Amino acid sequence: MDVIELIQDRYSNEPAIVTEDYILNYRALRSTVASICKQLEETGISPGDKIGIISQNLPDYMILIIALLHMGAISVPINIRWPETQIKDVLQDIECDHLIVSKDMKEMYLGYNPILLDGLTGINKKRSFKEIEIQLDNEATIIFTSGSSGKPKAVLHTIRNHYYSALGSNMNISFGPGDVWGIFLPLYHVGGLSILFRALISGGAMAIPQRKESIMESIRTMGITHISLVPTQLYRMFKDPDNIKILQKLKAILLGGAPASKALIKKAKEFGLSIYTTYGSTEMASQVTTTKPNDSIEHLFTSGKILPFRKLQISNDGEIMVKG
Repeated sequence: MDVIELIQDRYSNEPAIVTEDYILNYRALRSTVASICKQLEETGISPGDKIGIISQNLPDYMILIIALLHMGAISVPINIRWPETQIKDVLQDIECDHLIVSKDMKEMYLGYNPILLDGLTGINKKRSFKEIEIQLDNEATIIFTSGSSGKPKAVLHTIRNHYYSALGSNMNISFGPGDVWGIFLPLYHVGGLSILFRALISGGAMAIPQRKESIMESIRTMGITHISLVPTQLYRMFKDPDNIKILQKLKAILLGGAPASKALIKKAKEFGLSIYTTYGSTEMASQVTTTKPNDSIEHLFTSGKILPFRKLQISNDGEIMVKG
């Protein structure tokens, strides 16, 4: 059976989480995760439990998900834009065992006795906790689809799904120690959550802005080298000529979530940006196809080629079928 280390010793001194106020390296991350695991264990969370999480993007949110992976519990990030009745319904549908909420969401009890996220992190004491063996087939997350074809579907992923999705991405877009991937998509969206796994397996860092400043300001002040955007975000950035020089310094701009116009791609290419177009889905734990580094503009008009550890075929009636 495959067993992996999520937080690897060889990256101990490398930055893991970057905020406007502090940088947490992988050694400190491991210690913090162990402390949180112990606290969660004391609240009654056990391996296999499904844990609903209701929070804005926060460093604590990312650390919590890593802790739950080490406990063998299943993270269920919830879309905070849903109405309370819908959130209550989906938590009941998946038979959620516990609910963790951030202090700004604490009014959303939804019939649970919620655990406050803010009370878990920041207590970096040495506390004894025996990690489970992290096996690739351990169930890891339940992520909900956008619901574009009806009611949002609950998609269960194993660590194997996330691991190989991240590995295939990193083999195409180089990301590792010294790099910082900015998280500007919500962690309840697979495009935001997948960055966490790309960082953990490679020793790269995750940057998560906490203040309400622009994406461009965050890129400038937090040393971000990689970003994931939807086309509308990039279009808005192009309205200010001062943004171009900042974008030109980035190692990768991953563009997905919706079709990008040819005009937008042409502009990005003219500016010399390291742009990648991609297609992905919640069911496939993020990217399925992506263009290559320094790809031609003709290729950038497409969604790229199938990434490693994915399979794609066309059915007899023309349906595109994918497998991870």
